[in-house]
Amino acid sequence: MMQPYNQPRFVRLMMLTFSVCISWAGVVSAIDHVDQQLLDGLRSRGLYGTAIHYCNEQLDVEELSPRDEGIWTVELIRTHADHGLNLPSTDRESAWTLAQEATTAYIAANPESPFSIHVRLQGALAEKSKGELLRHESAIAIDQQKAIDASRTALRAAIRSLTELERDLPGIIAKLNSAPRDDLSEAELLSVQINTQYHLAHALLQQALTYGGNQSDRLLGVDRCLKRLDAPIAQLDERDELFGDIVLLAAHSHRLLSQLGDAVQVLNRVDVDKASPRLQLRLRAEQIRILLAAKKVSEIQSLSDKRMTIGGVSSPDLFMAWLEVFLHEWRAAEDAMNEDKVDQMQKASLQLVSQIKQRHGSYWGRRAELLLINVAGQSSTMNNLAIIEKTADDLFKREQLDEAIAAYRAGAVQAEQQEDTQSAFRLYYKAAQVDLSRDETERYLAQLRQLALHIPKHEYSPTLHLIVVQHVLKQVNEQPEVRPLLVELLSEHVQHWSQGPTVDQARTWQGLQYQQDQAWDRAVFAYSKVSRDFRQLDKVLKQLEICWVA
Repeated sequence: MMQPYNQPRFVRLMMLTFSVCISWAGVVSAIDHVDQQLLDGLRSRGLYGTAIHYCNEQLDVEELSPRDEGIWTVELIRTHADHGLNLPSTDRESAWTLAQEATTAYIAANPESPFSIHVRLQGALAEKSKGELLRHESAIAIDQQKAIDASRTALRAAIRSLTELERDLPGIIAKLNSAPRDDLSEAELLSVQINTQYHLAHALLQQALTYGGNQSDRLLGVDRCLKRLDAPIAQLDERDELFGDIVLLAAHSHRLLSQLGDAVQVLNRVDVDKASPRLQLRLRAEQIRILLAAKKVSEIQSLSDKRMTIGGVSSPDLFMAWLEVFLHEWRAAEDAMNEDKVDQMQKASLQLVSQIKQRHGSYWGRRAELLLINVAGQSSTMNNLAIIEKTADDLFKREQLDEAIAAYRAGAVQAEQQEDTQSAFRLYYKAAQVDLSRDETERYLAQLRQLALHIPKHEYSPTLHLIVVQHVLKQVNEQPEVRPLLVELLSEHVQHWSQGPTVDQARTWQGLQYQQDQAWDRAVFAYSKVSRDFRQLDKVLKQLEICWVA
């Protein structure tokens, strides 16, 4: 069987293509074109605080028209939601909360406003984007089920809001059409209706993807998504940009159901030559994924000559599709035991992840890293372990702390599978250090104790365990209720390690605890086990004498 991309030219060509200048695609909005450009520019540069301030300034304008108030509220919600997507996991909940508060406040203050449908839709999209990110992060989460549950909670909220909006829209539209108005045009109303149908289908697909493999909930969810797309596909003009988005979602759904012929057929409904640059690039990304699913990897090579940008427009989705190709080739090379190809594809994958972070921001960078860690974590080579550790280090430097912990622990698990206890110990310890860096001392100490007991034969395990003992010992004077924990830890220490300076120290403290309880025989036993090399042996002997005569 022919191996695709046997020549390094493919990777060199792709990485050269990735290095071209990329700009952000604008998003159509009802606000003034100059304002839209300004907001898009601020958001693309991560200047969310400035963008939020600008939105609030517009909302504070006296005698603001109902239309403008609705439009600027939509932009404010979107900015808060985007901010949350790009923040470290420890900080983002507040941004998402602000997005929902802006939604709720507008609807409460303007219950009869026709523009509330725009605000309701944007509020639902904020929840949907949150759920989608949490789903991606669950792949390497420490508590995977907890992460999946959080994703499902957000997606259920989005689905509920979108379903209610879809239910209410016919009545709202009929009411608005029954009287002369100068607010929303028929075209705007139809756009909201079709957007609601599209995003509801997308939310259902995201919910389905929280279930693995061929689980019935997954298959039913994908099928529900497809059925939801029938109406908007029938209603839209094929030249409409949203038509292309709906076609892509339908193709994705068919691909997930292994209906690859149907996926190609629906994709061909879009006239590529007439599509926008953004849509052309996204269509190419889906084409790559369909070929990958069909195991026609050699055919993907013909797409490597095509530019990653069109008219200065770039698609992060296309970058991600190529990353999936590189990772697939990496795993295939490992299976074929082709070390040169493995090294080639690893380097290409790392370089592409770096490109995604630099050009498309922290949200897409995080998604790329999650994909990289997930694939590397399923492998068994030392290079993959180094890649996971480097990625985790980068996450820590960027203060994406939960993601860093998950990556370190994923690497530690892989190291254990390779029987590399030194690396496993180091990575587990790094994960604990992340907790210390954010002043979660109790969690840090719990991790040290767990690590010491998990890998007791490591040279530093007794030292880590004694650090925990020392911390609890300091607490006893102010919190007598923790004394049973101290006694437990001291017994634990001498049970797991039989000799060494930490054991001598633990036996000394153990003897003192027994003395306080007037358990003289136990105290004598503890003191008598202290080695002659212990630096405080003279003090131990004095305590031993006291116990003998007691």
